[in-house]
Amino acid sequence: MPGNIKQTIQEIKIRQCKKEHDKEVERQADRYPQWVISEEPKQNDELYLSEPVGDMAALPGAQPAAEERKLKSAVIGFDELAAGVHPFDGVKQPIVVLADTQAGVLSARAQSRVTALFAAHSDWDMIYGDEDHCFAKNRFAPWMKPDYSPDTLLSFPYFGGFAAFRLSSYGDVMWIDDAAGKVRVYDFLLKCSEREKKIVHVPEVFFHRTATQEQYAAYRAIDRDDPRMMTADDCMPWALPWEDQEDYREIRLQAMKRRGYAGELVPDAFGILQPVYEIKDNTAGKKPLVSIIIPSKDNVDVLERCIRSVRAHEAYPHYEILVVDNGSAGAVRTRMKNLEREFSFSYYYEPMEFNFSQMINLGVSKARGDYLLLLNDDCEVTQDDWLLKMLGQAQLPHVGAVGAKLIYPDSDLIQHAGVTNLTAGPAHKLQRDSDSHSYYYGRNRFCYDYIGVTAACMMVARDRFEAVGGFDEGLRVAFNDVDFCFKLYERGLYQVMRNDVVLYHHESLSRGDDLLTEEKTMRLMQERDLLYERHPQLTARDPFYSVNLLGCVIDYLINYQYEYDRGDTRTGLLPEPVEVQPEWYNECLIVMVDRAVKKDFMDVLTKQTVYQIEGWAYVLGQDNCRYTMSILLKKEDGTFIEAETLRRYRPDAVKILPEQKNIELSGFVACLPPGALPPGDYPVYLLFRDQCSRQRLLRDTGSVLKVDEDGK
Repeated sequence: MPGNIKQTIQEIKIRQCKKEHDKEVERQADRYPQWVISEEPKQNDELYLSEPVGDMAALPGAQPAAEERKLKSAVIGFDELAAGVHPFDGVKQPIVVLADTQAGVLSARAQSRVTALFAAHSDWDMIYGDEDHCFAKNRFAPWMKPDYSPDTLLSFPYFGGFAAFRLSSYGDVMWIDDAAGKVRVYDFLLKCSEREKKIVHVPEVFFHRTATQEQYAAYRAIDRDDPRMMTADDCMPWALPWEDQEDYREIRLQAMKRRGYAGELVPDAFGILQPVYEIKDNTAGKKPLVSIIIPSKDNVDVLERCIRSVRAHEAYPHYEILVVDNGSAGAVRTRMKNLEREFSFSYYYEPMEFNFSQMINLGVSKARGDYLLLLNDDCEVTQDDWLLKMLGQAQLPHVGAVGAKLIYPDSDLIQHAGVTNLTAGPAHKLQRDSDSHSYYYGRNRFCYDYIGVTAACMMVARDRFEAVGGFDEGLRVAFNDVDFCFKLYERGLYQVMRNDVVLYHHESLSRGDDLLTEEKTMRLMQERDLLYERHPQLTARDPFYSVNLLGCVIDYLINYQYEYDRGDTRTGLLPEPVEVQPEWYNECLIVMVDRAVKKDFMDVLTKQTVYQIEGWAYVLGQDNCRYTMSILLKKEDGTFIEAETLRRYRPDAVKILPEQKNIELSGFVACLPPGALPPGDYPVYLLFRDQCSRQRLLRDTGSVLKVDEDGK
């Protein structure tokens, strides 16, 4: 009888452990529900102020003008837009909300929110917001959008299922008669965007797309071991953003024509209809000359491959090549001169300490072209029409710099698909992701507006280059191209990624990886800080990357950070020492330590240093939900101190060890503040405590945490 009672009590304890385990797994498996709970309510008391090009800042307590306090809105569903019927006939409300009511529903506060925003900001003409998917109150797969992006809007209707506007601003826009539904809405939005009105993105979820149970189940089944798959369009169990391309073809062409952008829509390698603009003559009545400027030193074989690839792809033949050499050795210089004769380019030899900005500016001063194409010597052209597409885009009046997608050689891995200004500084989103997938609503497929593009392959009009003073020679190595793009942005110009222009980038052949040495890392951080000194309003801010997306990763994840993600997390040490017993040592406890190091969090807003211990562990053949885990540090005198330890979701462990039970939370993290420990070496141990018995399991991880002399 006592045995049965003991077993029953233990079973109850195990069930409780399992319940708590499953709850925490659910919390850590999907950031979005946590964002909805913790972050979305904060938006209730905030009103957003936005400039036409996307300058967004919170404006708490904004008050509506007296005459606009009683604004009312009317909702018109996409499905109500029958061909030949003007949708505004009979509408008396000053605010109109267009919503795809067949595909989903407005959020509970969408109408009241937008009317309040319009009342508070009399200069706003149109608002669009973010959206997500919903099944039975389960919200998932959010689409957090950029601020107003004209080239993105011309690529596909990225406003999505919701837009609200003042009838006084757009009530006289002509609606097409020979179409209905989504096509009429997209045409209307394109026409609205052609007016000098203020279109504002409000980073709040105003629309919920209805998902079926099957779609929700398919989404939940996506491999959470790989964050990229959670944002890959072709993994989503619903329509892709480009599936209505043919329906939109004619209205896109008409929009191009209205704007004076002569051209056509041409399918690319993935079947995306990309705009290819006709090249306009320059002021002399001739096709504009493109000057291809290539900085190079001591890389003659690499340079030859680059130039040979340019010469092999000449759909646009009106270009010149200039090579700027900052001091190649004698024998290499001779080979450079031989290449100059073979490929008919202009060679400028100017010995100097490496300064990429200075080399670019020197090349521009020697160039004759109306347009400048900056090209790394380790790039390799892969398609004939690359210059045609980039030049056509660069000729548009609102465009600053135009970038190309760069792929690592002998692979389909992305090196560059636009620069995003993250909290850790400017970075290449989707780097090392496979370009065989489309990510986050075609970010690596459509023409997208970005805050910046890389100078590894960048085209810009000469007059715009000169208007911003060229490249800043105070930024010798890093971020000079980002600074250049920031200057263009501050003049109201848009940087555009032509994802249909693809080059191979044999990255780092020219000058190595900036992160290889402490000296290079320090230089990189100094130049990053200098960048933000010159553009303080863009510190940790990017109008083309939503504040609702995480600012410290290269994938498009929702902006919710778990404790172990944050640079300000400190776990501390427990006051009581642990008296380790010899019988605790057990080789059934399997431990892998990923790192036990001093780590600098280089977030531009909060530069922090911690001593971080991270890894994963499990008990072989046991139900792991019943154990707690703690990190123990062994002091020089042989005693042990315990560090507070966070549990981390590790789906990768589940994937490789499917036979082990309940190891989803096998990850462990400790973040000790500088000064928490005296200087010295601390062997790292892991202790498992069974919550259902008195069992203790201990294992020496083999790792050592080294604390600096000052402990800081």
